[in-house]
Amino acid sequence: MPRNEAPEEKPKNGNVVVGTTYDDKGPKPQRGKFEGFGYAEMYVGNAFQAAEWHCLKFGFKKHAYKGLETGDRKYASHVVKQDKITFIFTSPLTTDDAEFGDEYTRHGDGVKLVAFNVQDVQGIYDMAIEAGAKSAEPVTE
Repeated sequence: MPRNEAPEEKPKNGNVVVGTTYDDKGPKPQRGKFEGFGYAEMYVGNAFQAAEWHCLKFGFKKHAYKGLETGDRKYASHVVKQDKITFIFTSPLTTDDAEFGDEYTRHGDGVKLVAFNVQDVQGIYDMAIEAGAKSAEPVTE
């Protein structure tokens, strides 16, 4: 099947469709609007190496850095960008960081945070909580 062709729907029990359809994406939110992805932050063992690898292999460009040289004694973060895509790679600067250590021990290198650009963040947040989402932290300005 060509890549841009939708899979054939297979009816079951009359008019019930089994499988994924891309027509009905659910109700539109009453408040707020999704404008796009902001960034993804990854917890990695070596932030410098991960950022360099993405620059060399995928054409990302170095954008920002935070670490000892900028006054942060806890983490080193390297930010890379490509067009509208932004990745942040973060590693601890010490071996006694419990938050990072627990997460990294359980999961290894991986995405810790995904940020979205939206209109009316409080409205989107409230709808997500009402739908059963668990809040990592409340909305702040």
